[in-house]
Amino acid sequence: MTQDHKPTVFQIVQHLRPGGLEVMALSLLQAMTGRAHVKIIALDGTKDDALTHWPLLNSHADDLIFLDKKPGWSARTLFRLARLFQRHSPDVVHTHHIGPLLYGGLAARLTRRPALIHTEHDGWHLHKNAKIQKRLLRGLKPTLIPVAQQVAKCLTESCGVRADRVIPNGIDSTAFTPGNKTAARQQLGLPVDRVLIGTAGRLEAVKGQRFVIKAMSALPDHVHLVLAGDGTEAAELRQRTKARSLSHRVHFMGRVDRMPLFYQALDLFCLPSLHEGFPLSPLEAQACGLPCVLSDVGGAAETLCPAQGRLARAGDVQNLVACLRDLLSQDHTTAPREFVLRRFTRDQMRDAYAALYHMNTSQMA
Repeated sequence: MTQDHKPTVFQIVQHLRPGGLEVMALSLLQAMTGRAHVKIIALDGTKDDALTHWPLLNSHADDLIFLDKKPGWSARTLFRLARLFQRHSPDVVHTHHIGPLLYGGLAARLTRRPALIHTEHDGWHLHKNAKIQKRLLRGLKPTLIPVAQQVAKCLTESCGVRADRVIPNGIDSTAFTPGNKTAARQQLGLPVDRVLIGTAGRLEAVKGQRFVIKAMSALPDHVHLVLAGDGTEAAELRQRTKARSLSHRVHFMGRVDRMPLFYQALDLFCLPSLHEGFPLSPLEAQACGLPCVLSDVGGAAETLCPAQGRLARAGDVQNLVACLRDLLSQDHTTAPREFVLRRFTRDQMRDAYAALYHMNTSQMA
């Protein structure tokens, strides 16, 4: 296999809805242009539904395949994947998370052609699924890539397997840059004369937005909170905000398509999650020059600039308030952007996976 050969890569994900794992897979597809031919196969859902709920996918619609798998085990999905592999002869199958590893890994081994790479994105679920994950990893023998050192440690402790290497997720540092704060606030309809703390993510219990809303009661009136994202907890969070008489200080933005603009409008970013793997939002925020307060869960600490960030105990509102107050009182003369540029750019992630694709393709030749 020559170095000039551009491998065909099929990434397998569970679904294509906005989330860290899905953003990473899409970012890799974008970044691999000219290095590899990449498609994303989503086990769940349909293309029409995905394009409607995540417009960013429209520019990559030709590279997306949806299998519309129903809940539960599906032999039909396994054989559809195997037929796709036989028809298109991918050089590499790259799976993300346990479901895609089950289907994509088995289909890859059935067809005996593609190299198999598995990226593990978080460690907290491994304790719940340790037995099946252990059997899959030992039976399928993929090249195993955790996104954080903490995830690599969990793989060893829970599954008894060692990672081949760690490749951190990366963000587009040309899109996420510092900007004009006043202009950004005006475009988003946010107050220009207040201190703005922002958080971004699905409005779900695991993301912990309720803790930072509660923390707002202990912060000065001129400090406001801005939430980007939507989810099943939206109504409950609005009710909590109203019950604390904070509606004038908490701004629900819903889904934000222009995330660089969102970060550029803020003074500080907060991620109050109960569980994380290797979150992208702190990297995006820091690339835009923001100091961050993160829950000390999963690999979050690995994403945090130590000079311009604080780690809070997950679910501990009093500790979260102390961390927020501490950062808000600081004169931030050193921007955390350089921390991100050293290790966590999309180009660095692309180069690491491109080398891995070529190496595995050469071994299969």
